[in-house]
Amino acid sequence: MSNEITYRLLSQQEEFFNCEVLQQETWGFADLSVVPAHLLITFQKRGGLVIGAFDGDQMVGFVYGFVGHQYGMATHNSVMSAVRPEYRNQGIAYQLKIEQRKMALEQQFSLMTWTFDPLQALNAHFNLNKLGVIIREYFCNIYGVFRDEINKGLPTDRFGVEWWMDSPRVERRLSSGVEAQLPPVPDNVPSLDDRDLLRPGTSVVQLDGCDQLHLGIPISIDELKSKDEEMALEWRYHIRGWFEAALALGLIVHGFTLDRQRKMGVYTLSNDLDTVLQEGQ
Repeated sequence: MSNEITYRLLSQQEEFFNCEVLQQETWGFADLSVVPAHLLITFQKRGGLVIGAFDGDQMVGFVYGFVGHQYGMATHNSVMSAVRPEYRNQGIAYQLKIEQRKMALEQQFSLMTWTFDPLQALNAHFNLNKLGVIIREYFCNIYGVFRDEINKGLPTDRFGVEWWMDSPRVERRLSSGVEAQLPPVPDNVPSLDDRDLLRPGTSVVQLDGCDQLHLGIPISIDELKSKDEEMALEWRYHIRGWFEAALALGLIVHGFTLDRQRKMGVYTLSNDLDTVLQEGQ
């Protein structure tokens, strides 16, 4: 393992085939679920971006996306990112997004979109705090039944992410990060049970006219699912109801705080888009 990872667009056929292997290593995909090399090659030849991370000649990660359309404008739609297990937690996934942003801006895109699971707390921290995305869409079971090891057992609900790449909010996050904050008290009032597992709360909040909301989730849904799959499914439906209602009323997901003491992560939602994008909150 070298000390320097380099990043570039893929160019050789073998590199695209390596993406197939990386997908299986990352998610445990069956062959049927792998995005094949010939599609990745086509995406790249027609305006998409397939970017690899390399340790010397070895590809250790990749990210890919293609041209999309949202809000009456062309966008870069990021689809998938993967890093070899032995290279994780070294900032490679983050740098892949930085390279993807740089190339997308060079293509004159201002908005990049993708999806992630609202119950994955570390992904929420990565997306909201490190990259500065915002969220205004919630998709119920968008991909149907996934056949990989990570997603099996739960409906594939996802956030629709908006990364306004040249906004003051994003510039601030990329240059200085987000200031540490005290974890807010979640309005959905989850609590630890006698097994030390976070259980969904039963709080009822009048959302109409609400200008700020805090929603808690388990700090590790994968660990919780391994101990109580039924409760993990309960969390999926619990969060679905809250986010669908809040986003339908115009609230925007823009913040996330990890509260390790209470074994939860807490989303922050508010209703002022201009403030969120311009002031970097």
